[in-house]
Amino acid sequence: MKHLKELPAGPKMPALGSLTRRVNQRLDMWGALRRNRHRASDASAGFAWDAVHYNRIALINRAVAEFGPGNVRYLEIGCQNNLCFDAIIATDKTGVDPASGGTHRMTSDTFFAQNRETFDIIFIDGLHAYEQVQRDVINALACLRVGGLVFCHDLLPNNWIEEMPPALGGWLCGDGWKVVHELNASSGLTHCVVRTDHGVGVIRKDVDRPAYVKLNAELGSLGFDDYVARLKAVNIVSHDQYLALFFPGARGGPHARA
Repeated sequence: MKHLKELPAGPKMPALGSLTRRVNQRLDMWGALRRNRHRASDASAGFAWDAVHYNRIALINRAVAEFGPGNVRYLEIGCQNNLCFDAIIATDKTGVDPASGGTHRMTSDTFFAQNRETFDIIFIDGLHAYEQVQRDVINALACLRVGGLVFCHDLLPNNWIEEMPPALGGWLCGDGWKVVHELNASSGLTHCVVRTDHGVGVIRKDVDRPAYVKLNAELGSLGFDDYVARLKAVNIVSHDQYLALFFPGARGGPHARA
């Protein structure tokens, strides 16, 4: 019989703190689902994301490549460990996140309140709550050059769980989709949602002072079934249609795949 110290080492156990956080996160998720059972819906938006072989990083990098990586001032709101931030090929990058990643440790509201810089491309992937996404879009447009682009992540939730707002315990897409309908009512902007990666919104600033229309009273209380009913009003496009809309004459196919 081998001495205990001669036995092969077993798998490394996760640190107690990390394991506790995971358990607490899972409990929070289940608790949120139980509290929001009244919001449950059998409806589905029907997007097959696994069949799309490019993501938000590919879309943003294609825009950076078209503008010129050395000529682009890039801003990212919501960096979360730099998964996207580090993959963007722009040389001049600013990242804002209150918890991790990026270059500025603060909320987007604080950053925009003190910012005096102008950017060419802005990616919004912060708190996925309607009014926060709304503020981020409005503030982003205010510091975006004319002809610049704003990208917004997670605008096409597939089911009621993905659409659940953060205030109710949601942790996925949330209800940021409502800003798309505000963009429909606004002027001085060209916009679409690319059918990839849970919906990537793209907004071009066409004039110096676009007129953004807030629809809080109309949209604020809407839920997943309302979102599905309004999908026909969303300009959902393919990757090649995205290129045709914002970069006429560009070659088709993703600039990078992920």
